[in-house]
Amino acid sequence: MPFVDSSDKSVPKTTLRLRQDALDRPGKSNFTCLDAFWWTPEVGKEPGAIDTVAKGASTDLASIPPFLWGFIPSYGSHTMSAVLHDSQCKTARAQDRAYGASLHRHADGRFRETLRDDARVGGATHWIMWAAVRLFGDPKVGGTLGACIVIGLLHWAQELFASGANALSELTILPWLRPLAFVPRLAVEALAFAAEWLRPDGRFVVVLALLASAFVLFVVLRSIESEAPGGPRRLDPKAVGSLLGAGLIAVLVAPPLLPLIVVTGLTSLLRMLMDLVVFVLTWLVNQLRPSVETTALPTLDIFPGP
Repeated sequence: MPFVDSSDKSVPKTTLRLRQDALDRPGKSNFTCLDAFWWTPEVGKEPGAIDTVAKGASTDLASIPPFLWGFIPSYGSHTMSAVLHDSQCKTARAQDRAYGASLHRHADGRFRETLRDDARVGGATHWIMWAAVRLFGDPKVGGTLGACIVIGLLHWAQELFASGANALSELTILPWLRPLAFVPRLAVEALAFAAEWLRPDGRFVVVLALLASAFVLFVVLRSIESEAPGGPRRLDPKAVGSLLGAGLIAVLVAPPLLPLIVVTGLTSLLRMLMDLVVFVLTWLVNQLRPSVETTALPTLDIFPGP
């Protein structure tokens, strides 16, 4: 089940040319696909209606947050799968809500299929990547589930957050980083405060129940689909099952990722503060030495893209 070049559908496509576009905003990188290609169940067969990528299509590759790049990179053997998925999702967003939801679900399924069969991504990894796109295709679904997971971790891992300040302060052990030691300490203390607030079981159950109810509601709304533009809408059990299955994967995977997310996030925050210090110092030099050629102010790339 290969990718093929649209100019010669008899030959599997193994390379892809991309051009990085001008940055539309700091930290957001977009690319233009210089090749037209499609995915087909078998070499020589015509592709499905939405299994094509046009030349000039825009993509941001795999939409993976920077703090998870150490776990799954934003590009690699899965690049063509990600570009196809971006193109399919763009098509889905252009439709009415119900038909678009149906197209999006099929695009997510095709993404998992191409990761497994074409990109040769590992068995656990392609399920994790599918769960991510399935849940966060609708930010309300992914956001409420993410909040449930965070609330659960804060309640059941209170000692981790309460004792984490000393461990994370080692990020600033070098003398020239000591002035920034307050960053990890304040972050962990804030998490410890939230954990303490959630310590009473009654309060925790109420908050978790509200978030879980919102998650279920958004799952149901997302699962109302139609098979054609403007067609009859119905609650699709397969859509509900796929979202709940993706949610189960997220619940199982999130706890082991917590240390990576916390440490990488705080390290990135330290880097942002160092960028800010350099920015301020450069501005001061420019103000105090007006007769000297102005030093270029560095750009604060707060959220780096791929």
